[in-house]
Amino acid sequence: MTEPSTLAQLRDIHLPAPIGFWPLAWGWYLLILSALFIMVLVFYSVSRHRKKYRFRRQALAELQKLEQNFQHHEQAYPAVMGCSQLLRRVSLTLYPRTQVASLTAIAWLQFLDQQGHTQAFSCGPGQLLQQAIYQKDNIDGDIGALFNITRSWIKRQPCRPKGGSLLA
Repeated sequence: MTEPSTLAQLRDIHLPAPIGFWPLAWGWYLLILSALFIMVLVFYSVSRHRKKYRFRRQALAELQKLEQNFQHHEQAYPAVMGCSQLLRRVSLTLYPRTQVASLTAIAWLQFLDQQGHTQAFSCGPGQLLQQAIYQKDNIDGDIGALFNITRSWIKRQPCRPKGGSLLA
């Protein structure tokens, strides 16, 4: 009779307590730190890239406004002079003032050709920049092509070495 009483004293199987998620294993800490580091690195890279090319976005936005004004009013002189001023401001932003500020006429167009790796300013529609100074009322030329080469020139320029914006 001792056997049944011993069996009666046995208890059911005890399961261990469920494993909690805290504290984390060291591998999870490493994974979290790696993810945070990558996120900070991506944010830093994106912000540097955006700051680096801010002048380009501003210049292209101004060129877009000039094009819209030309399409709406169809006045060639303000469009050509706006392109000329925009190109001059971008050049002064990117290159030393001593190199850019004194350039006029054909030297200015050759500078634009040299920096844009093109011949479109001295031998193409970019000649309107020089002609508009003398032919205020009667500008003959393809203003749309001038907008296109201006856009292309701005896009080909290197990042701004000095930092800041076009309007500064």
